Amino acid sequence: MKELTLDATIANIDAVTDFVNAELDAADCPIKTRTQIDVAIDELFVWNLRKTRSVW
Repeated sequence: MKELTLDATIANIDAVTDFVNAELDAADCPIKTRTQIDVAIDELFVWNLRKTRSVW
């Protein structure tokens, strides 16, 4: 299992999404599921930023 460790900042959303999507591509994940996971990543980042009051 691969790992990626980054700060939860807006600047890193694309890096996380790209990392996850590469793994989903390798697993032949259906596009609908992939899209749902992409949305969840965005929601988790925004929730974390609001909770920690990080600078956008």
